[in-house]
Amino acid sequence: MVAFCNLLTVADGNIADTERVYYSDAGFTTAYTAPDAASHAPVYVNWSRKGYRLPTEAEWEYAARYVDGTSWNRGDHVSGGPVYTDETDPDKISDYAWIEQVSNPRGSKEVGQKLPNALGLRDMSGNVWESCYDWYADYGGTVVNDPTGPASGGSDRVVRGGGWDEISLNVLCCATRLSVDPAGRWAGLGFRLCRSAE
Repeated sequence: MVAFCNLLTVADGNIADTERVYYSDAGFTTAYTAPDAASHAPVYVNWSRKGYRLPTEAEWEYAARYVDGTSWNRGDHVSGGPVYTDETDPDKISDYAWIEQVSNPRGSKEVGQKLPNALGLRDMSGNVWESCYDWYADYGGTVVNDPTGPASGGSDRVVRGGGWDEISLNVLCCATRLSVDPAGRWAGLGFRLCRSAE
């Protein structure tokens, strides 16, 4: 995914090639490529660059839980939609998210068919789990502005949002997180790209 982000940055004529975010060296001189990904080479991130990248887990959650700029849903909602309870009507949640009960035919769907959240973002709950850049770890106990997650970790990265094949609706809540091997692939996994503000 990070090699794809670099390729997309280069392909976008409005972004300088020097704005690539991911590198195969700590000095940020050699852009990360598909062969690097195939060999599971370490990734180095230049957070000051403006190219395409995966969101951090904090960025993903901020966007998913956003209500009006001063308040956010508590995390027990689907993004843009109602709070989840055991009695929540799947049809109300399905206004905002693709879920097993109403995802016919089965499988991921083209983005944009469900209602958006307050930022105009769609499918942040349901459809596919979305990869974040962060290594999977427990949250620390300190408050940090714009956290980028642990500098290193085990073998798993964070995914958020739930997928179309979820039977349990609470998995679609904004606070739900899962760990996955970044080299793994399955039909319910995808990603949403972002760029740092200019």
